[in-house]
Amino acid sequence: MTLYILNLPNQKNADNLRNTQPQFSRMRAGDRCWNYSIHVGESTAHPLLCERCVSALAGTF
Repeated sequence: MTLYILNLPNQKNADNLRNTQPQFSRMRAGDRCWNYSIHVGESTAHPLLCERCVSALAGTF
């Protein structure tokens, strides 16, 4: 597992990182666009797609 720190804290706030616990994201990547979303799998017609791709395929995007 690789952990990326995207925002480096100020030195005065760096001590707060000592008690942090990494967690896995609940988001999954859609098979069509690879955007990460918590809504992947909500559509019964398209269970591997995000909400944007489901809308695009329905013509309502």
